[in-house]
Amino acid sequence: MKVLKKALDSHLDAVRDIYLKERLLKDMEFHLVLAKLSGCTIQINTLISLFDLLYLKYRGNILFVTPMDTVDSEHIKIYDCIAGSDLAGADQILKQHISNVKKHAIISIERINKEKSIKTM
Repeated sequence: MKVLKKALDSHLDAVRDIYLKERLLKDMEFHLVLAKLSGCTIQINTLISLFDLLYLKYRGNILFVTPMDTVDSEHIKIYDCIAGSDLAGADQILKQHISNVKKHAIISIERINKEKSIKTM
């Protein structure tokens, strides 16, 4: 719990406007610490690969449309549920969080692809 709390605090403390890269890395750290609590090696490795794709290939651009206040709130709720042994609540919030990020990632990828197609015309 201490490691998860430290990862959450680091994410919340990361500068929002100027140092987006730092904020994204702290977000990734929070999720990886959370995943490691499960002990599920396959899922942890899948998450690492997903972050590699999202952050290296798209350089964080696909996450610009995700409101940071929403992300922060969801991370805090997930932590609070886990700290309070409410695993069902944590599971529900995490599913909603993943759904929100997925929706925003798809919107961003579609925007990037549209911009690329306009440039090639």
